[in-house]
Amino acid sequence: MRIISIEVTRVIESEHCILEDDGARVASLVAAALKAEQRVNLSFHGNQMLTSPFVRALFGPLLEQFSSEQLNERLQLTELSKGDLARIKFILDDLKLRLRDPEAYDRAREHALEVA
Repeated sequence: MRIISIEVTRVIESEHCILEDDGARVASLVAAALKAEQRVNLSFHGNQMLTSPFVRALFGPLLEQFSSEQLNERLQLTELSKGDLARIKFILDDLKLRLRDPEAYDRAREHALEVA
């Protein structure tokens, strides 16, 4: 299985991974490579800022198209700070919960917003 490298900051032409559209653009490239049975090294080299909307737009579609096992086996994230890696893990866990039971997730979210 061939390994390809995708450098996020080159794809989006910015050191700031903040826009949903940019996350979706990277997701499309990753999905195409995974569908072609390739492994992907997703490099965040040069990244200065990583936001939740970008991360959700990047990983949401991937979680809808591929199993967690496939992503764990064939997608490697590199050159991330510990803080950014923790943010990605938190968002991935949240996205997985939502995908598992969207209605229950939305009810819990609405309840949490009401309590706050």
